[in-house]
Amino acid sequence: MAIFGININGYVNQPPTQVGDNTIIVDHDVTTVMTLANFTTETTPPYADPDGDALQNIRILSINGGNTGSFEYNGNPLAVSDVISSADLTGGLLEHIGDSGTLTSYSDSFTFEASDVGSSSYTGTGTFTVTVNAYVNQPPTTGDNAITIDHAEERVLTTAEFTTGTTPAYSDPEGDAALNLRVNTLPANGTLKVNGIDVTLNQVIPFTSITSGLFTYTANLGLTTARSVNFDFDIEDSGSGQFSS
Repeated sequence: MAIFGININGYVNQPPTQVGDNTIIVDHDVTTVMTLANFTTETTPPYADPDGDALQNIRILSINGGNTGSFEYNGNPLAVSDVISSADLTGGLLEHIGDSGTLTSYSDSFTFEASDVGSSSYTGTGTFTVTVNAYVNQPPTTGDNAITIDHAEERVLTTAEFTTGTTPAYSDPEGDAALNLRVNTLPANGTLKVNGIDVTLNQVIPFTSITSGLFTYTANLGLTTARSVNFDFDIEDSGSGQFSS
């Protein structure tokens, strides 16, 4: 009688079966921290392992260095063959640094492979992409001001009183000039006028008119006691087309 033997090997833990791509969209000139989810549940297809093992490491295969932003790992430029653990991803050590000098939209990316905690073997290739939005011109900021006038005086309001004379002074991130002033509330007493015509609620007044001396306030003749009045305003700059808030 002959015997036929079958030797059965023990089960070998398998590497991940799915490693996918991911693209995130961020604002201009920001530092973005990559997360563990960026390389697992958020990829297409999502990370998968036949044994249910969690991701252990990603290893960098290539870096798209032709654009303006940059990737950093633990404070140093990201390099091909860098191995980044899931703990490092959870700890926020992988970052994308936006470029402040580039105003148009751009994308930076790298390819990677992944290993799991069971097999420690690498498999699959994914691409991680950061798309940076184009820079959006920002609205200005401005502050309050107060002036003192005589009884029943018609006072010409100046550009400086709404810009350099406010506290804090008018400021715009891009240095854009003040373009328009919007009157959000009217004074309870007295009258605002532009070129001799009463100002209406939410009227937009070009600063060219203010500079030309056409924007005035006249106190009520019938009010003889001292008092304070005010009105709220916003300023629109020449670049963003938005009013300050």
